[in-house]
Amino acid sequence: MHSGGTLRAGIRLSPSAFHYAITDGDACVAAGTRAGFTTLSDTVAAAFAEISSAAPRVVREATVDVSGVLETLTPAPVVAIRVSPRPPDAMHAHQLPAQAADAVILSVHVKGGHDLRGQELTSLDLDGFREHIPAILSTGARAIAITGVGAMTTRDHETRIADELLEANSELHVTISHEFLSSSFVNRDYTAVMNAGLASAGAKLASMLELSCSRYLPKAELSHLKNDGGKAPVRRLAVTPIHALYSRWAAELCGVAFLASAPDGELVVSSDEGTSVSWMHSGLPLARSVVDEGSHLTIASNTAIRHPFTLNHRVPPLIADLRGDTSQPLPFRLQSTFTLPDGLEAVSVGCAIAPYTVWVDRFATAPDVDTLNRVLRAAEEDARSIVVHLGAEPTTASIIEANSFAVPFGNPDVVRLRVRAAGEVS
Repeated sequence: MHSGGTLRAGIRLSPSAFHYAITDGDACVAAGTRAGFTTLSDTVAAAFAEISSAAPRVVREATVDVSGVLETLTPAPVVAIRVSPRPPDAMHAHQLPAQAADAVILSVHVKGGHDLRGQELTSLDLDGFREHIPAILSTGARAIAITGVGAMTTRDHETRIADELLEANSELHVTISHEFLSSSFVNRDYTAVMNAGLASAGAKLASMLELSCSRYLPKAELSHLKNDGGKAPVRRLAVTPIHALYSRWAAELCGVAFLASAPDGELVVSSDEGTSVSWMHSGLPLARSVVDEGSHLTIASNTAIRHPFTLNHRVPPLIADLRGDTSQPLPFRLQSTFTLPDGLEAVSVGCAIAPYTVWVDRFATAPDVDTLNRVLRAAEEDARSIVVHLGAEPTTASIIEANSFAVPFGNPDVVRLRVRAAGEVS
């Protein structure tokens, strides 16, 4: 699965501790952990320094799971700009979950929006929006979240508003909801607000990681782990940190599957957090397009599937016991078929072996089967091209999944295409 000769390092990072693993082909050749640091910068520097000392050869790839850092942060103040044909009345105004609601210090409505075909529902009222710019700038907030009706099919209204703001103050960090595909306006709004609130911290974290990596692992290509178990260039933390906020679970799944030599099939993991089930394909966990946190809204990010375990599985799964204390039997009378080798930690291993992954998630018009096949193949080619552009070797680029779905209550012949591609540097 992974070619030998290339050393890959994976780091599970938290503010005061780290775990690391180094892989060579299909083997883990070094691992370690340290805790008790007083600052995040000390933790980061120590992690890269220790990997440099432990590596038997030059490390060519380094991937970091930063979810343990991001989840400790409070989102920065955010100005939320919502674009729709008319403002919601009190009955239909949506309420964000507490963490996002607390971050929003000003909400602005702008007339505009599109339908699922990308056609304007009403013209964008830019003149009206310009009247709000002084109030937006007076808040002192640098994080802006823009969410438009129909923005999953076109970014036109969102980017025109962003351009007006950046012309007034080029130091603003603007998140548009077009980056997060969901047919739900409120889910995209929630995601855009959370992403905007974390973007500044993501940029600082990316710079910190790049500085230490360039010092201790100068030949390594640096990436961050994503929520789906793949990786992306670390600089993306400054743009879409939300795609790294829930990455630990995906890394753990990938690490277990790699160490157990079980890249495909059902995977049951019992840890101190409970017992859950996931599914692996080609070494990556199957993913869905939202993160369900148990609230009335969901984060729009492709994330590894994780369900509570239930009995009666037709195919015997891989059962991993990752609990800290294994003296008590597993729940559901489960019998472990895999435990971690001494000294190894699944998340850091999962980071080390993570490939680049991309998603092409879009709407298309397909009135017949031939057109549907054509637009799906085009989406697959786009996904392959993007993953190669990120840095993957063209010969390693492959399609992990390609699906099409009818859009409930949508326009006739409109389908949603969802394609996932993966590839490795070498």
